[in-house]
Amino acid sequence: MKGLRTALVYGAIIAVTMAMIELISFGAIAFLARQPGNGSLASHVERFHPLFRPPAKQGNIAQLGNRGDADNPYVFDSRLSYRNRIGVKFTETLPIGPHGFICNARCEDFPRAKPEGELRVMLFGGSSVAGFGPGITGADTISAQMEAALQPQVPGKRVRVINAGVGGWFSGQELTLLALEALSFQPDMVVFLDGFNDGQQWISELTNKPRLVELKDIVLPNTHYYGYSLITGFERVQSMGGAVAHTLSLASQHYPVLYYTAALAKHARRMSMGAAAADVKDAGDPAAQQAIVDGFAPRLDDLSINSVATYAANLRSAAGIAASHRIPGLFVLQPGAHHAAKAERTATEAAFVDPARMRVEDRMTLMFFQAAARRFAGLATENGRWTRYLDLTGLFAAEREPVWSDDIHYTAHANRLIAAALSRQVTDMLDKAK
Repeated sequence: MKGLRTALVYGAIIAVTMAMIELISFGAIAFLARQPGNGSLASHVERFHPLFRPPAKQGNIAQLGNRGDADNPYVFDSRLSYRNRIGVKFTETLPIGPHGFICNARCEDFPRAKPEGELRVMLFGGSSVAGFGPGITGADTISAQMEAALQPQVPGKRVRVINAGVGGWFSGQELTLLALEALSFQPDMVVFLDGFNDGQQWISELTNKPRLVELKDIVLPNTHYYGYSLITGFERVQSMGGAVAHTLSLASQHYPVLYYTAALAKHARRMSMGAAAADVKDAGDPAAQQAIVDGFAPRLDDLSINSVATYAANLRSAAGIAASHRIPGLFVLQPGAHHAAKAERTATEAAFVDPARMRVEDRMTLMFFQAAARRFAGLATENGRWTRYLDLTGLFAAEREPVWSDDIHYTAHANRLIAAALSRQVTDMLDKAK
C-alpha cells in the first residue's frame, strides 16, 4: 500500500510538472508569436491542444502523414523509409489498392506476373503523381488519364498504368522501389515524374540541420517522420539521450502531452541555425532573402546531400537499371508553380512567383528547379532507345485555366495535360524499343 501511495505521489508530481511546463511553453509561444518573423508559431496558438481535437482527415499533404490512427495512409518500411498503407485511403477520394498503389478509376487487384495481352507502364513520383488535390478522384489521376490516352494506341491489348506515387517521396525512394520491387511487376516501361520533393529534400538538408550549435530533438509530437529513416533512428538510440528521445517521440505520436514544449524547442532549434533557417513565413525584405538563397547556390552540386547533382545521379541509376532489363525509361522534370511558365495565373498560382510575396523557401525551390532544368538539358544529350530525359516545365506555357491547386499539386485539367504529354512520349519510346 505504501509503495502504491508513493507511486501515485510521484505520478502526480510528474503530471503537475508536465502541465506547468506546457503552460509556461504556451505562454512563451503566445508571446513570441506576436514578434516579427515568428509567423509559424501563431498556428500553435490558434489551434487547440491536439490531445483535445480530432486528427486532421485532410488539409495539406503533411497532415496526412501526421495521423496517429489506423487511417494514416503511410506505414514504416525499412528499405523505403515509408510507403502507402494497403487498404486505407490516401485522401477521401483516393483508395490505396492491394499492392499499395493508388487506385485508378477502379480499384482492383492484379497479379504481379503480367498476363498475356497486357501492356504495363509504372508511374513513379510523389503526391502529385499519387493524386493529392481538392476533388481529385482515381479517374482524375495522371495514371488513369494515361491509361485512357494509351488504350486506343494499343489495339488488342489491355493497358495498365500503375500509380506508384507516394506522398513526399523523392527520386532516391523511387529508385529503391524500382530496384527492389517494381521489376517483379514486369513493366513494359517506367516513368519518373518528379523534382519538387528532391528540391524539398535539398532545402531541408540546408535549413533544418544546426549550423552553430547542435540541439537534439526532444519530442516530435504528431509525426511519423522520426521513424521514416531507419538509419537515423539507429544512430539516435545508441545513446541514452537518443533512446529516451525516441521513446518520447513514439509516445507523443499518440499522446502529444508536451505539444507546446516541443513546438518551443523546435523554434529554439531553428533560431540556433541562424538566418538561413529562420521562420520564413513572413516575407521580409526580398533582397535580404535572395542574399540568403544565393549563399546556398554552391550546394546545388553537393553529392554529400540531397541536391540537384544527387537527383540527376538517382535518375541515371534508375535509367541504368531499366535499360539493363531492356525496359524503356522516361525521366521527367515536373512543372511546378515556382518555375514553370504559364500564360495567365490565378491568385494562388501568382503568389509563388510574386517577388514581394515569396518566402526564402520559395526562392530556394525556384533556384533548385532552375538548376534541375539546366541539368536535364545536359542529360537529354544521353537520350536513346532505352532512356529519355524530358523537361516538362514548359507544358503550361499557353494555359489560362487553373493548373495548380498549390505550389506543386495539380488540378484535374492539369493532370489530363500531363498525361497526354507523357502518353505521347511513352508511345514513341515503345515503338522505338521494338
